[in-house]
Amino acid sequence: MKTIMIECLGTEYGNWRFIPHDSLHGCTVVSAGVGEDMSFDVESASKYNSTIHLYDPTPRAIAHFEKTRNRLGASSTTSYVSG
Repeated sequence: MKTIMIECLGTEYGNWRFIPHDSLHGCTVVSAGVGEDMSFDVESASKYNSTIHLYDPTPRAIAHFEKTRNRLGASSTTSYVSG
């Protein structure tokens, strides 16, 4: 029986599970409905050197994006919180 490896990126709330593949390196991800949890998108960009296109027109999501954008490239200061 063949074992399939599943990878998980992101917080408990905003994670995605997928089968890792070499084609993910340098790929483009379209993320619609980003909300206030971009953990998968940030980790994917970091791990796979992927280009992420983020979309969410809601004011709260836009405000969260602005705060996140100002920290891109900086080291994490806290771990993810539960939930």
